[in-house]
Amino acid sequence: MKRCLYLLMLPLFFIIPAALGAVNLALWPVNQHINTGESSSLLWLKNTGGNNSNLSIRVLSWKQNQGNNYFEDQEEINIVPPVLGIMPGDKAFVRFFVSPALHPTDERAYRIIVDEVPQLSSTNSDKVVLRMRYVLPLFIAGSLTPPAFQQKGDALPERYPQVRWEMTRYKGAQVIALHNIGPVHARLSDITLQNARDEKPLALHQGLFGYVLPGATLYLPIPPTVKSEAYQTLSARFFDGDSKTVAIPHE
Repeated sequence: MKRCLYLLMLPLFFIIPAALGAVNLALWPVNQHINTGESSSLLWLKNTGGNNSNLSIRVLSWKQNQGNNYFEDQEEINIVPPVLGIMPGDKAFVRFFVSPALHPTDERAYRIIVDEVPQLSSTNSDKVVLRMRYVLPLFIAGSLTPPAFQQKGDALPERYPQVRWEMTRYKGAQVIALHNIGPVHARLSDITLQNARDEKPLALHQGLFGYVLPGATLYLPIPPTVKSEAYQTLSARFFDGDSKTVAIPHE
């Protein structure tokens, strides 16, 4: 099933005259993957606004360490085209090619950054149109990434990411540490904690919480009143197609 993501990210500039509002874009598919045996991924963009849209597209490498995300310039993913213009109501696509020189053995993570190019107003030459930024993840399977873990679009893979959890302290605060011990990233949303008495689950985070890359740890703050001995089951959604949350094994 094709899904669109309408993203309205924080502006990079503040608003100028209302008539020069930002262009709205629809982007799909939201889940960008290049699996084993594939060499590229396709991203569609549609201008759903009333103004011309000039866009710049780039890809950054993405790593995690000590619960933090780090992004760097890279030369492993080629973008065609890196800039494009879309008229109101029209659509276009961008293709992301894996460099032939890249031979990863493990999954690699990237962020796709789509920026609106500022436009000068014809009636207000000293003003610029509100600039918007759209961000999507891109994952490249490695030669050793098991096919059963690889995701194709919105379809669920055969196996779920391998995540473990424990209560601990991080930077002086009580947190749940989410350890990814598997070969692929984990996307976590709608996280709940269930106590041993099977009472109503405690909602720790509604909606998307974040991604945990292979071998990395993500920290989820929890209320100081939560006692580790009282809670036994942590659950979350790994995929949009999940009909319910899935229990995550304890460390």
